[in-house]
Amino acid sequence: MYIVYSGKMDGVKLSVPEQFRAFPFEQPYPIQKDFMRHVYSAIENHPEWVIVQTLERLKNEIETEELDLQQYLADLREKEESSRREHARVTKRPRICSPRGRKHNDPDDESLLPDSESSDAQEGLIPPLSNDRTNRLLPSPTKIFFASRTHSQLSQVIRELLALKPIPGVPDGLEEDSIDPCHLASRPPRFPRSVSLASRNHLCINEQLRTRTVDLDEGCRQLLSGRREERCPYLPPLGEEHRLDDFRDRILASPKDIEDLVIAGKDMKLCPYFGSRSAIASAELVTLPYNLLLHEQSRKALDINVQDQIVIIDEAHNLIDALLQLHTIELSVSMLQAAIEQLTAYLSRFRTRLNSTNSVQLKRLILFLLALHQFVESRSAAHNSVTSVSEFVESLGNKVNGINLHELQSYLTTSKVDIHAMTQGVASDTINTQIARKVSRYSEKRQYIDKEDNSDVRGASLLPLHTVEAFISKLTNHIEDGVITVAENQFVSRGKTIKYQHLNPATYFECIARSARSVILAGGTMSPVSDMALQLFPNIAREQLTVFSCGHVIPRANLLCLVLGTGPRGRDLEFRFKDREDKSLNQKIDDLGQCLFNLASVCPNGAVVFFPSYAFLDKVKRVWNTNGLLSRIRQKKQLFYEPHANAEVDDILQQYALACNETFRTSRGAMLFAVVGAKLSEGLNFADELARAVVLVGIPYPNIASPELKERMKYMRKHKQTTSDKEVDPGNELYENLAMRAVNQSIGRAIRHQNDWSTLILVDKRYSSQKVQAKLPGWICQDIAVPESFGQAMKSLGEFYRSKRP
Repeated sequence: MYIVYSGKMDGVKLSVPEQFRAFPFEQPYPIQKDFMRHVYSAIENHPEWVIVQTLERLKNEIETEELDLQQYLADLREKEESSRREHARVTKRPRICSPRGRKHNDPDDESLLPDSESSDAQEGLIPPLSNDRTNRLLPSPTKIFFASRTHSQLSQVIRELLALKPIPGVPDGLEEDSIDPCHLASRPPRFPRSVSLASRNHLCINEQLRTRTVDLDEGCRQLLSGRREERCPYLPPLGEEHRLDDFRDRILASPKDIEDLVIAGKDMKLCPYFGSRSAIASAELVTLPYNLLLHEQSRKALDINVQDQIVIIDEAHNLIDALLQLHTIELSVSMLQAAIEQLTAYLSRFRTRLNSTNSVQLKRLILFLLALHQFVESRSAAHNSVTSVSEFVESLGNKVNGINLHELQSYLTTSKVDIHAMTQGVASDTINTQIARKVSRYSEKRQYIDKEDNSDVRGASLLPLHTVEAFISKLTNHIEDGVITVAENQFVSRGKTIKYQHLNPATYFECIARSARSVILAGGTMSPVSDMALQLFPNIAREQLTVFSCGHVIPRANLLCLVLGTGPRGRDLEFRFKDREDKSLNQKIDDLGQCLFNLASVCPNGAVVFFPSYAFLDKVKRVWNTNGLLSRIRQKKQLFYEPHANAEVDDILQQYALACNETFRTSRGAMLFAVVGAKLSEGLNFADELARAVVLVGIPYPNIASPELKERMKYMRKHKQTTSDKEVDPGNELYENLAMRAVNQSIGRAIRHQNDWSTLILVDKRYSSQKVQAKLPGWICQDIAVPESFGQAMKSLGEFYRSKRP
């Protein structure tokens, strides 16, 4: 399913092509053709933009300079291929030399003082561009920004890009006879110029730095300035910046994922992080993780401008949660204490050398943090505390109320520096500024001095001020779109945390939507979409949004979908969270085991069973161990369980695949017990024999008692759109849609190609409701069956599997 936002739709449009010549397969599925035409039509709805871009592109392509560029990049591609064949992608790790006589950075006190004024030269964060006119200047074309959740998903895009047919000639929709045939004949085949973006954590090749520092971003910044021998060995020396141009050209010569960038960087002994950044301006396709696109400061740091560009967001069912998590900031008590201690020590050390502005602002910051710490400690641990941002600020007391938070936030973020969002965790919204970095560096220096053994200080340095800055910025922007919560957190020391929880995904997404030429939200299992448009595009006219949904590529005979609402003993099967302590639950769990035992008797190869939570799966295992059902099921199929640790996932999947495979398996096959929303419910393909049945046990509604969920539901009700159905409760709609979207993600693990086949068994009588079925994917709803008895369900399953025997 796809949601496409387009700009103005007045005026004539270029015709939609009948054929897409770069498509890598001879016979695309009809739904693929329909989708490509739909997206093409949506993007081409702005004639001025199309005409200007097309004319400019034709002009560049016809000119000799453009042809030379294409030939140059083609030659680079050929050299890459030759090198790859010769060395089989084996590269030698560069030898890294550390500065003589130095075990760590030891900045002098002058470098730790706040700057009176900021400049790019002082920061030294990005090597200055050479003014040498002989450097190759590449065009800056219209771009497609393609974002997905993980780098592995982006790598799949690069592999598909390499599968396209590089076609010489003119773009689709234009006449070839309008161009000189001599130019067409001399034009080499080309791929779209592309670049993959990632954080330093993924692209840094300085192994010495990686093993020495807990904060790679900060460690990198320290190696970007200073004396020549202190600079990172993978940055070109001053005066040789043109070497980054050579790296840029190699990046653009052929599509590369981040692993390819690392290999190329080691080969050229140049930094892949800065090399990829230098390629953005000339790229036609930019692939990047969610955070680098959705975080405004990250876009600014990378010089990403989506104005009049095309933005594609893959796996868009994750988009709303990603936006909210990215702009939610959490501070623990221990982090607050560390920030106070670092600031106090810094102020004490440099008190006589600070000017009045720095001294006053640092004292105000300490005062604010002390009040914040007192506020958290005063809240009872017995219940979660939720307040609005304005009420929270008022409750901090008169001393803090006298502090202008806007002024304090401006002081912390004035310096123009390299602001980079990490790809995971709270650091995703961290804003690294000059004063915070200098306080942190001074604290790290003190730790080195105080520590008797300087050989290992990794993990000793905390950088709490970066998170403090992000927290303050939330208190001064869009205060109606978030709340403050104080709660116990078992995963952090000292337990209590204070959190700014963002509630409105449109706050930070609407600027992208309004700037971009077109925004495409793509996903295979985005149903239900009723709340996505309202949450992401609340102020955009409905006629500017189009939804494209299609059936599946398989014939209808290759899927059997059953709702199993009755067990073998005739009892209703309904697994509600509120009944988790009910005595009858064990009887339902017993009936569920009987159902799976019967399924294991008729289903060939592998079956994947999704449970609503780890806790429920653990309870089921205990009950079945007690009554012997687990042993009986194991006689039919080998059993595997989704692990709690990420490191164990690959091993479990390999064992499960071997047990399912026709070549290696016994006659039993295998059954995999997994959890909805966990490690196996997204991003994995259980094709063919890995999933001849997919079972969904219960409906995985989120915890209604969660304070975060309560606040989101309350926000949805408060800001209900006047155009929406008056009978629909937006809070309940959000609650239901979160559950059904998780269900649909799990369902989507099976049926991965045109000849695949499987059964889908929904074990809960609530799935027989028309309201619930309406939120399943359309290709399932059209043939869903609700047998009157368990016996009828087993009869249908038996007939289906017998029809698939070779």
